[in-house]
Amino acid sequence: MARRVSKSTLKRALMLSAALMAPIGAHAATAPGLLFQLTGDKGLVADIAGGEAQPNFADKVKIKSDPVHGAYIDASGEEVLSWKAPGNIYAQRGTLSFYWRARDPVGPTPFPLFRVGYADHTSWDMAWLRIDWNGKGFDAFVTDNNLARVRVSTVAAAPKPDQWILVTFTWDETTGIALYIDGKPVATKAQAAVLDAGLDQFGPHSRTISPHQVQSAYQFIRGGDVDDIRIYDHALASASIAGLAAGTAPTETAPERGLAAAPWRDEWRTRLGWDRAGDPPTYLADPATVIRKVEFTDAYDLKQRMSGGSDGIPETTWPGVYNRSRLPGRHDYFELPDWNTYVDGGKAVTFTLPDETWNHLEFQGAAYGDLIYVAADGKQTLLAKRPKGEERTYNQFSALKGGKLRFDNVAQETPIQELAAYNIAAGAEPDEQTLAYTVRASADPSGYPSLDALTGFVRGRYLPDERTVVAALPAGAPTQARAAAAGPALPLVHILSP
Repeated sequence: MARRVSKSTLKRALMLSAALMAPIGAHAATAPGLLFQLTGDKGLVADIAGGEAQPNFADKVKIKSDPVHGAYIDASGEEVLSWKAPGNIYAQRGTLSFYWRARDPVGPTPFPLFRVGYADHTSWDMAWLRIDWNGKGFDAFVTDNNLARVRVSTVAAAPKPDQWILVTFTWDETTGIALYIDGKPVATKAQAAVLDAGLDQFGPHSRTISPHQVQSAYQFIRGGDVDDIRIYDHALASASIAGLAAGTAPTETAPERGLAAAPWRDEWRTRLGWDRAGDPPTYLADPATVIRKVEFTDAYDLKQRMSGGSDGIPETTWPGVYNRSRLPGRHDYFELPDWNTYVDGGKAVTFTLPDETWNHLEFQGAAYGDLIYVAADGKQTLLAKRPKGEERTYNQFSALKGGKLRFDNVAQETPIQELAAYNIAAGAEPDEQTLAYTVRASADPSGYPSLDALTGFVRGRYLPDERTVVAALPAGAPTQARAAAAGPALPLVHILSP
């Protein structure tokens, strides 16, 4: 059984370890990389929060006291409890750690211990991360951007009803995942995956923690005691996790990313489509270029209208989720029907284009196969073969007019995250009234209150080295100089216009 030093002693160590951590949200983190911590000393309000500290849902839970752990959360089987994810947890990498006590006997019936939900997704339960008792041991996964799950399972003795255990789970899209019980590794998987995604809420137990509902019902009615929930901004090393179980606050900081190092360079290039030698994204060589997005008027898979692969949201996909599919980690012991997908769906999708010119396609997702143009007279032309193992690709070709675009998928369940058509050609802006904005890197975006919601979104959605924000301003707009950059940054810039 894991035991720890008093909570007050550990908190003092945390306070002393890193007071220089820059605030992200209303409550600044006070230890290296610690985004979120809830001990119960403030009830259900987080002691430390990079985002919102107050719970978003809280029902059928109460704070009790334990002689060893002090304040903790007592959750009933029908609990509804979650906190907002932005600023408190990030999908690219991190560590989730919490103490858990069964309180009731644990048997062969699976139940979730913790969930993190997507902000939007194709799947019904929107589970991005889940840690379970699987009936025989512990199970944990994160879901990659192409619906597969990086998953580990282990066989273990059932925890006793009065036994506190420390559950710790780490993930990193460049290295993989690891599950620890009481500070000791019990399962690992070394697997790079694209995990970058928008997250919505997190919390213990529950059948669903998602934007559309947080609830417990059916066979998911199972509570327990929870204490000292911690979320870090990087995957803690094994030594730090062992120290955490022994009551020692981790002092390691998140790795500094840069494109000079292969792991970060490969991560960056894969996500943005720069990973193919000799096939970079389309170069705009003309002095002035007109870019028009040619919106699909509809998309069909057999007789089912599909919008997930072209709605501007990468987390929603074509096809829908096959819960019993061949995608790694997808077939679950919590059986859900494939309610939004035909049994023969996912083999081909046809997009209809308006009667205008287009010459460029941008494709995001792991689906691979043939992109075929179907003209109004029915003639078919192979535009491109999308290769296996890619995340983003770009195709430029001679101008086409209207018609349909069909994608024939080689692996039925493998999805398109986003497919878009454009017309890209040399040309200037129309000869009429125009608005001109200049990107001013020296201007402080915080000087424009109308940008507060957008800058808050960037802070909650992106890791610190991907948060560079600049303002695009008209001539004569008032400006104030921005402070020097706080640290290293990757070449991603968010351009905001007040």
